Amino acid sequence: MTSNLHRHLDSSLHSHNYKDAFREALASEDADLLHRDADGGSTVAIALIDTARAQLIGADLGDSHSVLIERSDSLHASGSHKWHATRLSQTHKPGEPRERERIEAANGMVNRDLGDVRVGEMNISRTLGDLDYKNPQLNEAIDRAAESGERVRVPVRKGQRADGDLISRVPHTTTRELRGTSLLLLATDGIGYAHDAEEAAHDAADLWERGESAREIAETLTKQATRKSGSDNCTVVVVLLQGPGGED
Repeated sequence: MTSNLHRHLDSSLHSHNYKDAFREALASEDADLLHRDADGGSTVAIALIDTARAQLIGADLGDSHSVLIERSDSLHASGSHKWHATRLSQTHKPGEPRERERIEAANGMVNRDLGDVRVGEMNISRTLGDLDYKNPQLNEAIDRAAESGERVRVPVRKGQRADGDLISRVPHTTTRELRGTSLLLLATDGIGYAHDAEEAAHDAADLWERGESAREIAETLTKQATRKSGSDNCTVVVVLLQGPGGED
């Protein structure tokens, strides 16, 4: 999946409209998954660095994390630099008002069958893949059930077809100007919730100031996350960025 997405993104970068390029690449990847009749899905956190413009452009789906932590000129009493973390990604959950409104506008339904708010069995509302919750497969399943009289459990209002994808492939995107020294943290939900990702970014800054490389920092943070009780699979990427005014 990763190599294909990289290829799709490459072919979409015909202009500097990076946000459209992300959207086109993710749509192309979903089309490939449909052609291969692939099962399952994935959350997404991607970043592209435009070094000529000193910009970071990010895109995300689901509950993966993207955090930029920037070094301040001010110092702590210990003499170390202060760092400011900014969350670049959004968490997409069916219970959030905007997501629920989108799902219900497509004739979809949310439920609390397992305690938290879900669409079908999904507790996230934007992913790559998960094609059973997207058209054309979603409406094809509804049509087959109507023709055969079989009961097929789909999270769509009774007697209705879906007017759109219940699980969206359209990413949240963001653009940041890069100045000075900063670290970018990309992580799956195995790192924890949003506040855990921001805390991990601060840990990354501390480790970098102690002399660890980006790769070593990512390995350390991954090990820390997997030691937690109830931990999930975790992938962490750390990138050191030097914008205008940063160190050589």
